[in-house]
Amino acid sequence: MKNPEKNIPRVLIAVMVSVTILDALMMLVAIGVSGARLVVTPPH
Repeated sequence: MKNPEKNIPRVLIAVMVSVTILDALMMLVAIGVSGARLVVTPPH
């Protein structure tokens, strides 16, 4: 790395943003797959 003082914070922020986006996409897929079963589940 040529300028670690500048690059390391950028990389950390980029990794945090990309992991957050991937997590949100996985949550949307999980909600889409389980669908209405989460909302309409009768009490036991």
